Amino acid sequence: MAGFIICLSSACNSSGKVNNTAAKRKAETKVILPAQQVATPAGINYVYDYENIFTPGEEKKLDSLARVFEKSNLIPIRITTVNDPAVTAENFDQGNKNLLDEWSGIHGKSDRCMSVNISKQLRRIRIDYGPFVSRLLSDDEAKAIVENQFKPSFKQDQFFQGSWNGLNALMDTIRKNIKF
Repeated sequence: MAGFIICLSSACNSSGKVNNTAAKRKAETKVILPAQQVATPAGINYVYDYENIFTPGEEKKLDSLARVFEKSNLIPIRITTVNDPAVTAENFDQGNKNLLDEWSGIHGKSDRCMSVNISKQLRRIRIDYGPFVSRLLSDDEAKAIVENQFKPSFKQDQFFQGSWNGLNALMDTIRKNIKF
């Protein structure tokens, strides 16, 4: 019985001799595990209000909403309001992509990140997300949420309400599109 166990663990052929090719192949096999999602570190905010369009309490509510969503769905959402003279209507979209890349870097270069960029001054809003999220949220769904949830309140200078409605609609759409 002991010879049988040794033969199995040593990659033997039918004559009982060691099969070097099989042993070499086994030694060369490498298991590559998928990268694990890195949770947002405790000291990192989800809301960066550089235009001061939210009260501290509103900022805290949006931050909490995004934190809960990340914990339950592993998708971190960053909300940024832009107050930078270097950001123009022409480079606003690229700036949001840069913020998404930065947010993704905090999360281990994850494709699960989302970035919502708002500029009251430029009257612009943009939602960007990684490839994983694009399987759960189409561009058409994101555009509809901007048009139907964010913009109506923004037009009335109710930036918190528009952001709250828009984020909840984004989260609900993603949850709805998750298939088990």
